[in-house]
Amino acid sequence: MSESNTGPVELLRRRVADDPSRPLVTFYDDRTDERVELSARTFDNWVAKTANFLVDGLGVEPGTRAVLALPPHWQTSVWLLACWSAGVVAEPVTPGSLEARSEDGAAEPFGASEPYVLATSEEALDEVLADADAEEIVGLSLHALGAPLGHCPPGVVDYAAEVARTATGSRRGRGSRRGCPR
Repeated sequence: MSESNTGPVELLRRRVADDPSRPLVTFYDDRTDERVELSARTFDNWVAKTANFLVDGLGVEPGTRAVLALPPHWQTSVWLLACWSAGVVAEPVTPGSLEARSEDGAAEPFGASEPYVLATSEEALDEVLADADAEEIVGLSLHALGAPLGHCPPGVVDYAAEVARTATGSRRGRGSRRGCPR
């Protein structure tokens, strides 16, 4: 593979092989004054768990769209690389764009009419719950250390809880919309 054709997933793999313990991502959350530093190995672990969650937990297949209505955050970076690792088409959008489009009567993100996975922050969940075209809605707490959602509405999959479950071998079918426990 030539150096010019090397994608982000391969670059991450190389970094993990070369220097797994050195910090790769440092994230500062100005809103909460939190700081998170992830080594290449830790970041790669989050990417692998998220890719496994997409494939084994949600049953997505290569070419499936994942609409990422997430703000700049270390977990957004994880989702991008996880999508690319799993062959999923990542469609990053600003969190407010889905609300604006639903007010215009066009809740569908900017692609074709096939079902998609929608990943969004806990703060935006109420705005996207009516999105009937999303096969799965995944909520992220965006807690600095990846904690579960504080409040998980029915029909929403809690990313942090499911990643932990996927790591233990539990499997869900695609489109099940099981949602969070009550």
